[in-house]
Amino acid sequence: FLMQGFQCASREMTTAKVAYQSKDYDKAIEFAKLELQKNPNNLEAEILLTESYLLVRDVENAHKSYLKIMEKDSVQLVKERKQGLRNQLWVNAYNDGYNNYSNYNKTKDEKYLDKALTLAQIGSYHMPRIVDFFMLEASIYEAKKDENGAKEAYMKFVDNLKPELDFAQKNGVYVNMPTSELFKKFGKPSRVMPSMRSTGDSSRTDIYAIKGLPSFFFSEKPAGKDWQVVGWRINPPRDWADGEKMQAFAINTIPFSVLASTFYNKEKDKEQALKYIKLLCMLEPNNSEANTSMVSLYVELDKKDEAIKEIEALTKQEPDNKVYLEQFGTLYMSFNDYDKAIEQYEKALKIDPNYDYALRNIGSAYKNKAHLLQLAEQEKFDKDPKYRINVASYTPFLQKSAEYFERCLNTEKFRNDMDVLSEIANIYLVTDDKTKLQATITKLENIELTLDKEQKLTYYLRMMKIYGDMKNNEKLSEIEKKYHELSK
Repeated sequence: FLMQGFQCASREMTTAKVAYQSKDYDKAIEFAKLELQKNPNNLEAEILLTESYLLVRDVENAHKSYLKIMEKDSVQLVKERKQGLRNQLWVNAYNDGYNNYSNYNKTKDEKYLDKALTLAQIGSYHMPRIVDFFMLEASIYEAKKDENGAKEAYMKFVDNLKPELDFAQKNGVYVNMPTSELFKKFGKPSRVMPSMRSTGDSSRTDIYAIKGLPSFFFSEKPAGKDWQVVGWRINPPRDWADGEKMQAFAINTIPFSVLASTFYNKEKDKEQALKYIKLLCMLEPNNSEANTSMVSLYVELDKKDEAIKEIEALTKQEPDNKVYLEQFGTLYMSFNDYDKAIEQYEKALKIDPNYDYALRNIGSAYKNKAHLLQLAEQEKFDKDPKYRINVASYTPFLQKSAEYFERCLNTEKFRNDMDVLSEIANIYLVTDDKTKLQATITKLENIELTLDKEQKLTYYLRMMKIYGDMKNNEKLSEIEKKYHELSK
């Protein structure tokens, strides 16, 4: 009776084990396969085969072998080994997938592209919430000129990011949010894991339990800057290893903009385009182009009231969220309702007096308001040449605009910003403040050498306008010459 459960290892199995221990993995694969031909239910042989495939970086065959192991998921031996094997499998799929994609970019050999696609699909099969696999898959389809394949991959990216997107929507978390704001929202993390990136930038993982859900926030600190949250993972699957849960993850927003553009321009589906542009605005609330596109879509769909209702609900949900208030102001700005825009920007600035985007946008709101009053005065003059234009009706708003723009220049984001400086110069021209105008012109002239070619072309056009308005013909000729030489 005691001997009935005893079975000597076969010659094939013994040879496979010895070869594996000797690191002769090709031989281990050969004899493990022979053993499985004789004993298809030998789980130990299947596991050894999977491990050997992984060690020779044969991810495709390791994947096939691993699937056979998982058919017997209830067996204790499989329970003990499946997590470690899966980790090796997806990590190898990730590394080899990106390496093959890189080789394709260097050689343009399609075989690398096909291999990369297979590996990306294997990785996403096992770890769909590691959405980088879908990002790789989309990039491969784009290289193959397969627009539909790329679109489907991007949609899978978004779908598998749902826990993170839902959390962001409910809690006002966004990409590149200052980590200090994270602490204000959720308090001190239960655990912090610091690390260093290959770039030399510091990184960290802040671990929380929020409403009973394990939550991981990944932040980076570029040299000379403050900590910023670049990604988060909410309630990862329980069968993930701790290292997988804490795997650094930066949320890529490209899929959202691509999908919005695809649905709008190619599929003419404005509702779907709005869905993705709203997600992009949630993740990048300071993305002015995305916000403009979102408002335009609301208008095209005749949903102005819905747009206001949605952002108003967010501000009521989080009245101290400066980002939502700034977005609300920008929404009103897009509808040319400058008074309501100013009201929301001022609320945001009460929370953070140095909020860069709010300072820039409230400066624009006051300037636009002044422009409307200026046009009204001009219209009165055009109707009645005897009418004396009431400069005092709009000058205070221009002065207010300049004040906010000047404060904006003191922020890191807009320090020496060409657009802001140009706006200020225009205001001082209109208000005839020669001292401040000259100081602003000097700042503009000092940034010329810091700009790249495209920026310089825009810069020269701005300076041509300013020097033209100033009637400074010498400077105007100088700038015109630079512009024509650069644009050749």
